[in-house]
Amino acid sequence: MDWRGRKKPLMGLVGGIGLAVAIGGLVGQWYAPGTAIAGALIVWIVGAMIVHVICD
Repeated sequence: MDWRGRKKPLMGLVGGIGLAVAIGGLVGQWYAPGTAIAGALIVWIVGAMIVHVICD
């Protein structure tokens, strides 16, 4: 399986999940705004690291 060709779509998926977490807290009021920002940053940072480890 060629993971190098899937790096860009996987990064897009991570970005979309992080955006959903941020919007869920900031717009949807599911949880506090600080939690939304922290959750989005955690998803983006950890997700990007996992994608880099898998694809490189």
